[in-house]
Amino acid sequence: MPFSPLGSRLGRRRHFGSLGWQIVVGPVSVAAALAACGSAGSSPQDGPGADAGSFVNEGGTIGRFVTGGGDDASSAAVVASALQFVPMATTLTVDGTTPQTTAFQLQATVNGQVESVAPTSLQFDRPDLATATIGSPVSVTASGVYGGVGTLHALFGGLEATAKLTIVVAQRDLGTVPGTVATALDNAGTTPSDAAVTTIAYPYDKTVFPLGLTAPIVMWTAPTGGMHANDVYRLHLSEGAYTYDGYATTPLPTTSPDPSAAQWAIPQAVWDRVTASNSGPSDPLHVVLSRYDAGTMTAAASASLTWTVAPASLRGAIYYWTASRSTALDGGAVASVGHITRMAPGTGAQPVQLNSGRCMGCHAVSADGTTLVAAIDDPATAPADPPYVLSWQNPPTRPWAVFDVSQAAPQAGFQSTEYGADIAVTPDGAYTVWGAPTNATGSQVLSLSNTKTGALVTTSGLDALLGPLSGNVLSMPAFSPNGTMLAAVQSPSSGDNVLPNSPKAIVYVDYAAGSQTFGATLNTVVLATDSALAANETALAYPSFSPDNKYVAFHAGTQSTGCQNGCDDTSPDDGQLYIAPVSGGGAIRLAAIDDPPNASDRNTSVEPTFDPTPAGGYSWVVFTSMRAWGNMAWPVAAGEDVTKTENFKRRLWVAAIDPNVGTVDPSHPAFYLTGQDDTPNMRGFWANAQCIATPAPGQPGPTCTQGFECCSGFCTNGTCASVSTLACKPVSGACSSASDCCNGGAGVSCNGGMCMVDVIAK
Repeated sequence: MPFSPLGSRLGRRRHFGSLGWQIVVGPVSVAAALAACGSAGSSPQDGPGADAGSFVNEGGTIGRFVTGGGDDASSAAVVASALQFVPMATTLTVDGTTPQTTAFQLQATVNGQVESVAPTSLQFDRPDLATATIGSPVSVTASGVYGGVGTLHALFGGLEATAKLTIVVAQRDLGTVPGTVATALDNAGTTPSDAAVTTIAYPYDKTVFPLGLTAPIVMWTAPTGGMHANDVYRLHLSEGAYTYDGYATTPLPTTSPDPSAAQWAIPQAVWDRVTASNSGPSDPLHVVLSRYDAGTMTAAASASLTWTVAPASLRGAIYYWTASRSTALDGGAVASVGHITRMAPGTGAQPVQLNSGRCMGCHAVSADGTTLVAAIDDPATAPADPPYVLSWQNPPTRPWAVFDVSQAAPQAGFQSTEYGADIAVTPDGAYTVWGAPTNATGSQVLSLSNTKTGALVTTSGLDALLGPLSGNVLSMPAFSPNGTMLAAVQSPSSGDNVLPNSPKAIVYVDYAAGSQTFGATLNTVVLATDSALAANETALAYPSFSPDNKYVAFHAGTQSTGCQNGCDDTSPDDGQLYIAPVSGGGAIRLAAIDDPPNASDRNTSVEPTFDPTPAGGYSWVVFTSMRAWGNMAWPVAAGEDVTKTENFKRRLWVAAIDPNVGTVDPSHPAFYLTGQDDTPNMRGFWANAQCIATPAPGQPGPTCTQGFECCSGFCTNGTCASVSTLACKPVSGACSSASDCCNGGAGVSCNGGMCMVDVIAK
């Protein structure tokens, strides 16, 4: 029967010898601890003159005792020799909507007797999953929203007991589909056997998705005509703790006039819940599309995919260049004037133009996300009407300008009087490398300047090292995330920084940030003659260091820039992505990125840029591709060839890359970056400072409304949270304060960096 921890006959036991403790040598010796146990105070905190020690009880729970003070029987507490939950583990299945409650009975063994008790303190370590209520028995109520595993932590009689609760969500959305049809689809199995629908065009199989993204749109080609207008589809998502089944009749919502272009946008709330309930790469997300044929009244599985959910968001923002403003010229021609746009890669993201949409071009962003430097057309010297003449003569019409992007509203800063191209920014944003032709002031090819003032660093050694190089020049520079190296493309010649079709190498030079000096040696990363490159892929371009500074990604093709044939969607730029060790060893083709299922979408990937910070166990690369986005119908822009509209679209894509690069392809299939401008977009750069950090447990933090606002990718109850760190620390877990611990401050303290049960010897 339940009883009070104070006032019962069991509660008055005060003799150390009856507690069944095994003394562990800690802050005091065993002998001293035994001698000190004749009396104890009532406070769990060490006070002046008190002696402290640690112990392990029969159940293995780590705790600590405190001695000192009086021996007042009224302050005596129950002590137990064993404590456990019944059951010690259970599973609760919820429907994704309705809360469900289950019970755990806490049982204590005191003086050889086992009794059901109510805990003196209780905490469930996954508040996103469920809430717990003290009682006998303890009740735990799952919200019905998220799936996962949590641990119940209870204190009683100086001991801790734990119980595991696994919450499984099984969500079913019938819509208007008859139950008999849904049942037929449920019974169709998971092995594809549908002859009419055999593949899913997008997303790709084996894609790795981070948290916080806009829900993907599943796209396929559906049979049309006759009874097929009444066909019913089932979309099945399943992982360890969450299953979702949705049912819908064709024609499904689509952006294409083609009636066979079926699209199913996964509901955003479902996607958020599924990804938040996923436990990471070891918990694959299985996708099965099934079709009920209205003519034959039979159901079959159509296609299946497997995705991976990385337990982190793509932090911050991506800055990219877009040729988005079209202006009519004399003779009927059309010119596109580009600007820089910022967007967060996540739910609800909207592109934001920088500098009021003013024409800007070549750009780079510091690894810390504070500084953007871009070539900007100067209206004071540029011709009044397009096309603009980009000149490096003094004064230039394309100087480089600086923007502080650490704030929500980017602020314009210094504007140089030097021609801006081939820009690279140090990781802290303090210095900028910029390119200029041989007749520009202060440099032969590349120069280093103070970002805030533009002052040229004449002692950097860059000019002396990177001069004519016996007929060679360097371009497309990029700093490593740790700021110790500068990579570049080595080429025989350069004209307006548009390289010919034969850059011969990706190289790097060492950089000392403390003295702003470069090394005296060019180090080769990869040559255009590398055996991994196709015979016609002699144009190497856009090197980018991996987050660990050990590898360089780049593209290789027959042309070296993304605008060789015009920065629009009328003609494709060919290219494939590669990665190579900085230390040498040859290029590795990123085949999973380069080879989407549709053969016509291949050889269209260029301009890779790494996120300088890994997330969720992966490195992430944003790149430009002119592949199709499934069966999405693109709007026709001014001057475009309508016949090419569905094939050539210059857009940004993102892909995961394994951090441990060996000798085989470390990449994963890419996903479309939803939320970008519906215009020709290219050359994305990451900035990691545009997200809300997860507050410490128990501490308030800035409010959020969408997952993409959070560095963790997860916004719960208006506060950013990390699914991997929501849980409090168990007894014996590492801590920095009591607030880190389950039941911290209510019977558990952080002692010596470890969570320990507070016990007062009586």
